[in-house]
Amino acid sequence: MRLKDLQPKTIDGYARAIRRIGTHFDHQVTSLLLQQLADCFTAMKAQHSWRG
Repeated sequence: MRLKDLQPKTIDGYARAIRRIGTHFDHQVTSLLLQQLADCFTAMKAQHSWRG
């Protein structure tokens, strides 16, 4: 990510998302299916309150 010249906050956000996904799937992330990721994101969205 640093090679793409991303800002530190962007890198931190991506890393945080990957850690959350890893936790959700018990750190078995190498062979996830698209539907599994969609289900994970749906579950995360339902669990967290976003204020705008």
